[in-house]
Amino acid sequence: MIKKVIIFIPAIEKGGVERNAIWVANELASKKIQVDVVFVRAAKGQCEKFADGVAKVQMPLKKSKLLNQRINDAIYIRKSFDKYLQTQNSDNTIVIAFQSASVAIDICRKNNVKIVCRLSNHPNAVRYEKSLLRKISEWLKPYTYKKADAVIANSKRLSRDFEEKIGKTVITVYNPIDFDRIEQLKQGEIEKELVQEAKEYEGKLLISIGRLAVQKDLETLIKGYASCKYYRESMLWIIGEGNEREKLQKIIEQLNMQEHIRLLGYQENVYKYLKYADLFIQTSLYEGCPNALIEAIAAGVPAIATNCLSGPEEVLVGGKGGDLVSVGNVEQLAERIDAFLENPNYLKEKLTVAKENLYRYSAENVSRQYMEILYKLMDKE
Repeated sequence: MIKKVIIFIPAIEKGGVERNAIWVANELASKKIQVDVVFVRAAKGQCEKFADGVAKVQMPLKKSKLLNQRINDAIYIRKSFDKYLQTQNSDNTIVIAFQSASVAIDICRKNNVKIVCRLSNHPNAVRYEKSLLRKISEWLKPYTYKKADAVIANSKRLSRDFEEKIGKTVITVYNPIDFDRIEQLKQGEIEKELVQEAKEYEGKLLISIGRLAVQKDLETLIKGYASCKYYRESMLWIIGEGNEREKLQKIIEQLNMQEHIRLLGYQENVYKYLKYADLFIQTSLYEGCPNALIEAIAAGVPAIATNCLSGPEEVLVGGKGGDLVSVGNVEQLAERIDAFLENPNYLKEKLTVAKENLYRYSAENVSRQYMEILYKLMDKE
């Protein structure tokens, strides 16, 4: 019998991985399972998102100017997590690792505690990363993850490709999406000047949501949009914040697109903006299970996305549920945006197909899968 689940996530930042960890913790707690979340640091406001029944166990951390923050997190959580696990009952406890899984696996093996590791991005992602840490981490995964009791991934393609690397089954568990919450939050209202702008460009308001980071390749989005024949009749809102903001703003100015592209920054409630959008665009270099794309579909917005590894193709049902374009292809993206601006009906028809397949991402379905995995592990004695 499962009595306790420990969520291992050294840094609770404001990304998709963290959002999934919070959801899993709260969902398991709602099923009367004791849940501890083990971490060393958390972004402001993140701990408040856990349900009352979830125990927050913060390990000590000393900041280092010499070490990468993630490496520093892993070093400091390692020793403390080992001591913590020694106090747990290994017979009815399971760890789910959302970050730094290689560290968690080693400590769980030492303490005879079962562990589930979650993959969030395709191994192919490292080709776009400059971080040596990320490259080393990806290189280690096949050697360490094979020692886990179960490995889950958030897309079928990722599961299949990682299975080949580790020689054991990888279970596909999609990211959970709360469709009722999306409908509720859509009722919120945006700034008056943006409401007016949305009315001015009704039928031709484009939107993209995501961190202003290399992964999202917003340079391709901006250049593709600027290359459109019909961009003067439309507007593009980009919602998100990140270290690429200054670079992207310069590109917008160089292309004289200030009147047609707005960087709206980070927004806690993106859904109230989505309700005004006519087309969602995602130009990522890589993804795992793209939450923003799924949520745009759920909000009733047709989509164009890059056919990157590994999630968009599944969300858009191989192109039957939306348009897929090649990664980094400015010309192809411009052509598909123009096709929509000229005749939006064909993408609206595809949207119907995408929405019919959203059941895969329902919270009920994902919850059932997690419980099946956990109970199966407990039965393996």
